[in-house]
Amino acid sequence: MKTTIYKEETCISAMSATSRAEQWLENLCQNIIEREIPLIKGDTSMDLDIGKFDGEKGQTIHEFLQDFEARFTGKGSNFQKGELMWKKHLSEKIKLKTDTLKSDFRAMKAYLLETFRDVTTSVE
Repeated sequence: MKTTIYKEETCISAMSATSRAEQWLENLCQNIIEREIPLIKGDTSMDLDIGKFDGEKGQTIHEFLQDFEARFTGKGSNFQKGELMWKKHLSEKIKLKTDTLKSDFRAMKAYLLETFRDVTTSVE
């Protein structure tokens, strides 16, 4: 008799928890839709091959940032874009200089522009 009551209480408790979880997920989905929050599945959904910026040859910092922002505008937060750029698109030398900025895309962008600006591009 006691076992039957325990099983019924456990079943009711589990059903209640399931119902609350379903309601929570429904509310979350509604918030995502209403706020137009971009969904990202790890780095892979944003990881396109734009190469690594090394500050020495090839593209200027302006070209690099233009390519990066063109691909990732509206995708991910300031933190996510900073981490992605730092992990996948900066040379090891630049990573050493920007380690403390990697969680803030805007701060890292400002640093890169200041450090690697091309005087001829800036004047034009």
